[in-house]
Amino acid sequence: MIGRSGAGNSLVISDHGLVHSWGASLFDGSSCVGYDSGSSNNSVFVTDPGSVWKNHSAVYVGFSGCGNSLVISNGGRVVSGPSEFLDVSGEVGVNSGSSNNSVLVTDPDSV
Repeated sequence: MIGRSGAGNSLVISDHGLVHSWGASLFDGSSCVGYDSGSSNNSVFVTDPGSVWKNHSAVYVGFSGCGNSLVISNGGRVVSGPSEFLDVSGEVGVNSGSSNNSVLVTDPDSV
C-alpha cells in the first residue's frame, strides 16, 4: 500500500525492477495507491521494459483519497491477479469522497 493515510508518497519501479505485492493491503490482499480519505497525491511509476508491479489481487488507485496516480510507461507492466493468465480488475476512485485520481498508460507496449 502506498499512502495508507499519508500524502505525497511514491514508488518508482525502473531498470527491470520487480515489486511483488502479496496480500499486503486490503481485506482481500489488494494493493492500493491512496487508501484513506486523508491520503492524497501518492503515486506509482512503472517506467520501462522489464519493470513490473505484480499484485496478487486487484489494484485500487484512490480508494478513498484524492489526487493519487499510477503511471505505466515505456513498456512497463502492472499485473493484477495470481498469474498472468488470470487477470483481476481494479478501480480508480472507489468511494464517493475520492476525486482526481488517475491511471495513465503512455504507449502500446505498456500494460
